[in-house]
Amino acid sequence: MDKSIKIPLTMEFLTPLHIGSGKTLRFGQDVFRSKDGDLFVISFDKLLEELSTDRHLFAQITDALSRGEGVERLVPEEHLKKYEIYKLENVSTAYATDVSGFIKDAYNRPFVPASSIKGGLRTLIFRAFLMDHPEFVKEFEDSLPRGRIRKEDQKRIKQRALSFEKDIFGRNAQKDPLKALRVVDAYSNGLRLATVKVLDLSNDGTQCGWRKAAGQFGKLESIDRATPISVEVGFSSTAQVELYIDTFFMERFNTNLFKMSKPKWFVALFNNFYEKFVDYSKKFALYDIDYEIDFLNEYANRCNVTDVIKKYKALKEQVKSEDGIFMHIAWGIGWRGMGGSVLSDESALTLAHSLGLDRWRSASIFPKTRRYITVNLKGEGERAKFPLGWVKLSKGGVK
Repeated sequence: MDKSIKIPLTMEFLTPLHIGSGKTLRFGQDVFRSKDGDLFVISFDKLLEELSTDRHLFAQITDALSRGEGVERLVPEEHLKKYEIYKLENVSTAYATDVSGFIKDAYNRPFVPASSIKGGLRTLIFRAFLMDHPEFVKEFEDSLPRGRIRKEDQKRIKQRALSFEKDIFGRNAQKDPLKALRVVDAYSNGLRLATVKVLDLSNDGTQCGWRKAAGQFGKLESIDRATPISVEVGFSSTAQVELYIDTFFMERFNTNLFKMSKPKWFVALFNNFYEKFVDYSKKFALYDIDYEIDFLNEYANRCNVTDVIKKYKALKEQVKSEDGIFMHIAWGIGWRGMGGSVLSDESALTLAHSLGLDRWRSASIFPKTRRYITVNLKGEGERAKFPLGWVKLSKGGVK
């Protein structure tokens, strides 16, 4: 007998969202610009399958691809259009050769995986638990060394960090309290092509700039000279989310089957799921937004991030005035967005050094990079405009 409680929710993309599929789309092979300036994506495999009967043309295409060139000069646009899968609205400021594709199903429909939604909810639960039980954070931070980290400390810190979450959720994955929570993939509508650039700081935080190329971590440039990252994003979209709470599984939290901390806390949370998540998420969203605004004002005010700050301030007012579960998910949210916000800046830097997350061992700030969507404004040139990955879940399905 099914003892699940269904909670229909609407997901709203408050800022551009990118969830990578692992598939790379290439200009001149998968992505093309029409004579009218529109972008469209084709099934290149099907195109090749048809053209394979023309040995001469097929050889020309493979030769062009081997030189890193596109095939648009070899295949007319009208023919390419026969293999169009979907159109791609263009909001990009520059084109990289490759485009990181948004995850899609077998029918090329973009969706937000249940794992991404549940991961965001898990992070909320993790932070909520630690807010209500600060002794866990104190004990963890007290275990971290201060000052110079010795090699013999690193292994101990890594082991302690890995066990930190297990102290809360239990050490048996089959009895994780979040198994009481089931989420269904959420389908969204159209995608856009956007440009992302990476804001970076010098190790001492006195200079800011935009990363020139992957691997050249010390090279900072103006935004127009920085390396573009082309990505497919969901933008100003909505999606229907179905969430289920397994009450039968939840009823066993207080039994000896579950070796987790504070089982009654989890029972109370799941018994009043939506209202409690709204309350917790709004507190954390406001904290995170203020943190980012302070970071940009202190370290990046010379890098023309005014529009990003304005967006954060508008988002802050939205969090204050609207009902819903606010989350920061998927690519571009950074280390703090994945749970790092529960630690002080000093402890976060110590942990980053120990886990090898900080490539700049002499850096005094962690994390010191941010990814932003850029736009071209008439008369003003290229500017950073949007942070990535902010969504809101509210009660009711998509209308």
